[in-house]
Amino acid sequence: MRTLDTLQKAFLLRTCEDSVYSARTRPCMLHQIKRCAAPCVGLISKEDYEELANEAADFLRGKGVGLQKRLATEMEAARSRMCCRRRT
Repeated sequence: MRTLDTLQKAFLLRTCEDSVYSARTRPCMLHQIKRCAAPCVGLISKEDYEELANEAADFLRGKGVGLQKRLATEMEAARSRMCCRRRT
């Protein structure tokens, strides 16, 4: 259960059943607490959601090092952007 909880937090993968997924008209509570990307209502594109699912699968296959490096690079870029905004 702990692994699933961590995956859900890290990758924002949906946990709802297909019947619930297809009938949604607004994001669920999991989206509100930042544990789901809400693909059911189009708040993330199919391609972007598929990328999240692939990253989660790679992580489970033990290929987390590449993901970790990419995320570190993205975090550094975001930090740099925030620092530049503060100076102006």
